[in-house]
Amino acid sequence: MEHPHPRRFLQDRACGRGDEVRFIEGDVTHLRRDEVGETDFFLDVGCFHGLTDAQRAAMGERLTAVATREATLLVLAFRPGRRPLLPRGASRTDVGSTFPGWAVTDEEPADVTGMPGPLKRTAPRWYRLRRTSPTRPATAGP
Repeated sequence: MEHPHPRRFLQDRACGRGDEVRFIEGDVTHLRRDEVGETDFFLDVGCFHGLTDAQRAAMGERLTAVATREATLLVLAFRPGRRPLLPRGASRTDVGSTFPGWAVTDEEPADVTGMPGPLKRTAPRWYRLRRTSPTRPATAGP
């Protein structure tokens, strides 16, 4: 059986449990507070580790601009490396240095059960970041 669009699947699951959740799907390099409001949780399952340095900087700035003071960010990233047809990956340093006013609080290997061999060899890791600074960057805009 094919799953519906991932966002729809998560929305249905949250609603089925009675959770009050609002899902936002958008370009992480162009998030605007006046469009999405303030957000307290971000989940990145494979976006960050494929972005260019400029896109990563924009993502860090834009997430910070829409994040609440208590926000959490979870990032899944492949280990850095050159692999044909796969994202370039990201290290803990890459993740930690990209988000102004955030700190990496946890890091652990991702479960690779069921992944094809080439993806297992990317040694994916989960990174949890928390806001450490209540102020937004000066260039964050609305």
